[in-house]
Amino acid sequence: MGRILVVEDNELVQDLLTTLLIKQGYNVISAMDGKEGLDKLVEKPHAVLCDYNMPNVNGANFVEGMRSNKEYDAVCLVTIGDFPESKLREYREKSWISAEFSKPVAIDDITNTLKTYFSAIKVW
Repeated sequence: MGRILVVEDNELVQDLLTTLLIKQGYNVISAMDGKEGLDKLVEKPHAVLCDYNMPNVNGANFVEGMRSNKEYDAVCLVTIGDFPESKLREYREKSWISAEFSKPVAIDDITNTLKTYFSAIKVW
């Protein structure tokens, strides 16, 4: 099964994403902020869903911290929320993100992105 790290500080959104992803057969790792998310990368997720506005370490710092470690180069990274356009442009130029969504986001958009990614890497 594919492992997905959900980095989201809003408990309601975290629970919703986790429940929906588990129902679709994914193994979900949860983190309530970017610091916890960086710590949980040792669990080797195949994909990461990351919010922007979080306490301690925000989404931009999480992305930069994750991508500074070559071990996570192949991990699918999907940003969710109000990332500054300048950051998104930089991440696209560096091929650091696989997809980006503003809130509110349709769960189908996220799951379709993940299905496409997981079918390409044949984790299942």
